[in-house]
Order: sequence, then structure tokens, then C-alpha cells
Amino acid sequence: MIGMTSAEAVRGLRRLSSAAHYSGNTRRPASQLTRQSVRLLEENRRLREEVSRKNIQIRSLNTNFNTKKRELEAERTELLNISHMMYADYSKLQAEYSQLHSEYHALGSAVMAIQKQSDDMKDQKGSIIQALKELFSDPSKNEATTIKAQIKAIISPYTELTTESNSTHQMITRSKGKISSKEEELN
Repeated sequence: MIGMTSAEAVRGLRRLSSAAHYSGNTRRPASQLTRQSVRLLEENRRLREEVSRKNIQIRSLNTNFNTKKRELEAERTELLNISHMMYADYSKLQAEYSQLHSEYHALGSAVMAIQKQSDDMKDQKGSIIQALKELFSDPSKNEATTIKAQIKAIISPYTELTTESNSTHQMITRSKGKISSKEEELN
């Protein structure tokens, strides 16, 4: 009887009921048929209760599964949004870094140009000293205003070069700071 389905139990009860009517024609006594009927009814009740419990468990599992699925979908969406934002931030930082790098190279070229001008000035140092010697040794050119004007003309390129060099150096220092900052952000 154990493991019997509800349908089988009902069919068994019908057979027993029919047999009980004609207990004179069967080999089993009526008391034995009654006991078998009770066992079948008990088995049928137990099976119904077990099916009901299993259905409750299945509904609970389905509810838990659907809840967990929704939570995981929400978490996945949130992670995707964060990933897109991080990629956008990274792309922006990469573009800023590239721009700063280009500016740094341009400033480096400017420094090289200034250095070349400085070297050219140094090359002219000898001729400038010679011109000053000639200026002070020639009595006809000893007028103060003439000397001041000529000295100013000689010194002026150095003054302009120094000012430009200092300005460029400050720009390079600022660019280096920005590049270091961007490298830290990218890393």
C-alpha cells in the first residue's frame, strides 16, 4: 500500500467496497476487507497531506527564486551603470592626459628654441665685448646718451630672453604638476 497514488487508493477502495457486498463470494472475510479499507483511506489521507506540503514547499521555493532573481538583476544593472560611468571617467582623464602631454612637448620645443637663442647670444659674447672696448676707447663716442643707448641695445636681447625663459619655465613646472596629477588619477 505504501507509495500508492491517490487514484490507485480510490480504485482499491472501490474494489473493496464492491467485494464487501459480496463477501460470501470471496475468500477474504468482511473484517479483513474493512481493515484493508481503513488502511487505504489512511494511506490516501497521508498522500494528500504530503502532496499539499510539497506544493507549499514548491511555492515557497519559487517565491524565493523570483525574489533572488530580481535582486541579482537589479545588482547587475547597477554594476553595469557603474562600469559605464567609470569607463567614461577614464576616457575623459585619458584625453586630458594626452592634451597635457602635447602641451608639455610643445613647451619642451619652446625651451629648446630659447636655449638655442641663448647659445647664439653666447656665441656673440666675444663680438659684443669687442664692440664695448671699441666704444669706450674711441674718444669721439664718449657721449653718455650714446653709450647708454648702445649698451641698452646690446643688453636688451638678454633681458627679453631671460623673461621669456622664466615664463616658459613656470609653464613647464605647472604642466609637470598637472601631468603627475593625471598619471596618479589614471593609475
